[in-house]
Amino acid sequence: MNSEYKMIKACDCLDRQFHALADDTRLKIIELLRDYTLNAGEIASYFTISHASISYHLQKLEKCNLVTVEKLGRYKKYRLNKEAF
Repeated sequence: MNSEYKMIKACDCLDRQFHALADDTRLKIIELLRDYTLNAGEIASYFTISHASISYHLQKLEKCNLVTVEKLGRYKKYRLNKEAF
């Protein structure tokens, strides 16, 4: 891979991360995950929006590598990807 391609890919990743962090709900989720590892239901309990909306925001955060997910039985545990910060 040439260095120009790597630079473009890194910029694209940063662009997605900044876009994800521009949303207040996702910022609040990041704040929660800074101190805790939680499943989607636990995260949703801190908000007045639907569980489906929380799942949407978690998918956005996962896609841009800001959170990591560990599947434990029926649940997915979300944690902050501290390497991204």
